[in-house]
Amino acid sequence: MKSKLYEAKYQPDIRSMRWSIWSALRLAFGVSPAFTTMQIIINVINGLFPAVTVMIQAVFVDTVLAIFAGEKEISQLILPLIGLFLWLLWQQFSGIFVKHGQGIRKRKMGVVLQNAFLKKISLIGYHRLEMPETQDLLRKVTLEPEEVEEETLNNITEIGILCLQNLSVFAIVVVHVWWAGFLLAAGAIPLSWLSLKAGNKNYQSQSDVTEKKRRYEYISQVLLGRDAVLERTLFSYVPFLNERYRSTFQEAYEVEKRTLFRGMVNMKAGGVISTLPALFAAFILIPGVRSGGLSVG
Repeated sequence: MKSKLYEAKYQPDIRSMRWSIWSALRLAFGVSPAFTTMQIIINVINGLFPAVTVMIQAVFVDTVLAIFAGEKEISQLILPLIGLFLWLLWQQFSGIFVKHGQGIRKRKMGVVLQNAFLKKISLIGYHRLEMPETQDLLRKVTLEPEEVEEETLNNITEIGILCLQNLSVFAIVVVHVWWAGFLLAAGAIPLSWLSLKAGNKNYQSQSDVTEKKRRYEYISQVLLGRDAVLERTLFSYVPFLNERYRSTFQEAYEVEKRTLFRGMVNMKAGGVISTLPALFAAFILIPGVRSGGLSVG
């Protein structure tokens, strides 16, 4: 009953919709406006996490050094410790809230999208509906669309958080050593380009394997389904279809295996390369500490 009431409240018209980042955001706000707004606010706060952590830890380290030097009392450590504890506590509880809200939104989105796709499919002519190209397209867009939509939103969220994290840390570096910040920003450009290129390749590989998956799943239905039992007995085509199933499945498996391997290599290589700017930043900030322009923290 709740699903029907909700469905009447919000129903996107996908007939004229161009799927993009903005359409994904509009759909999220249409399905769950309150939670999506709260999620954006939480993500903005979490995007500042590295910068705030740097500042809190800097105060902590500098306070510890001042205590050893006899310049401060040990009681002055309490405030930065409390700040760090509350900040970490926020991270944990905000993550639980977001996960719970995403689960509810995904279920609502499943109801909305499945109904919208059924309305769209009902308008397709039968001669077009049975075409292999149409079947491949339907498989791409109607197989758990709420999962794809939620994954898209997660990717948008992660990109936004990463940008905010980098900008906030960039601002801290620029304030103390301005030229170092710009060098680090320039080093991030090729990494971003490599990530986009790898993502496009992975998407193309998944698109290519969709047609092969549809074929071997259809062959599986013919081999195991009750509707074709008489034909299987009469024409004895099981050995032939077994071989077709095996070869088609193997082709799809090889494509997916290559995609997973490339993704793993790109991820590991990106992790190694991304540590270089951090090491470079630490190295170029050392002169500022020696000259007294920067504290150790």
